[in-house]
Amino acid sequence: MIKTGLQVLLRERRDLMSGRRVGLLTHSAAVQPDLTGTRDALLGAEVEATALIDLQEGDTAGALCAAQLAAVDLLVVDLQENGARCSTVGEALFGALQAAAGAGCPMIVLDRPNPSGGALVEGPVAEPGFVPCAGGAGLPMRHGLTLGEMAGYLNEECGLGATLTVIGMRGWRRAMYFDDAGLPWVPLEPGLRSLVAALLYPGTCLLDGTNLSAGAGSPFPFEVAGAPWLEGDRLAEVLNAQRLPGVRCEPLRFVPGAGRYAGEPCGGVRLRVAARGSLRPVAATLHLIAAARTQAPRRFEFLPGPADGRAPLFDRLAGTARLRQGLEAGLSAESLVQSWEVEVARFEARRKRYLLYS
Repeated sequence: MIKTGLQVLLRERRDLMSGRRVGLLTHSAAVQPDLTGTRDALLGAEVEATALIDLQEGDTAGALCAAQLAAVDLLVVDLQENGARCSTVGEALFGALQAAAGAGCPMIVLDRPNPSGGALVEGPVAEPGFVPCAGGAGLPMRHGLTLGEMAGYLNEECGLGATLTVIGMRGWRRAMYFDDAGLPWVPLEPGLRSLVAALLYPGTCLLDGTNLSAGAGSPFPFEVAGAPWLEGDRLAEVLNAQRLPGVRCEPLRFVPGAGRYAGEPCGGVRLRVAARGSLRPVAATLHLIAAARTQAPRRFEFLPGPADGRAPLFDRLAGTARLRQGLEAGLSAESLVQSWEVEVARFEARRKRYLLYS
């Protein structure tokens, strides 16, 4: 069993908090093996957080204000992220680094496993202007970084200048997945109920930018895709014929309990992870979207951009307009997958200096 950054802090580096007023940024998914949350673990070690920022779904570290940081000598961050660039945890981390740097407040990040492991990187690298915060630019959809590694990357690559200490894990390796760590899975948000959903989410998040349902309110959110006008048998047959790495598509009829098509029977597929070591969720989802569009060209839609002039949601999730525009122009999903290989290789070369684990 590995030891998280929180466990290492409490057992080996409690001196870092001695005599200091401690602020804490955390959420309910950051737990010990016995499900004890970070705040309770600190209290059990006789460390009281002077300021507590509890990150809820959809929040970012905009909740960090100058008054809160002025009341502490040290900001401790313990968050469980989901391995996808489009996570609010990444935005929160960037905001925390920015706020801590501006306030001159030292910051400790307690590391945790990346649910998708740390070996594989996938998806287009985000372009400036397509992501909610500057820290997302330059990151692929599946970045393969732990929270601590991402903190180092963002702090240096974005020139934030925070006084940063990362408390690394003990025993974690890049090839490990979340269940290799011996930690209980606590849903990061209502849509990520299972580890399988978290493995797929770096790709299936793209469904939110289309008029397909990702199964909101069903038993398998972000593991399924469908619509009332799709034929699941045909869709599964087309996708399985492409032999997508690490995944099989199972025809499925489901009824979303919320969101798009709530209460309406939908035809579609469920993505079954057959070999997570070879799984490419971004590529699989792109192939799925292309197949759905081919099956029902008059019904499938990418959602339009909002009235405030921002890019369409699909482009903001992808970090680029290139994927949507390519599909609309008739390019194959495989050609679009190949289009990001060079930029991913460049990112992998750049991220090496921030990696904490082999």
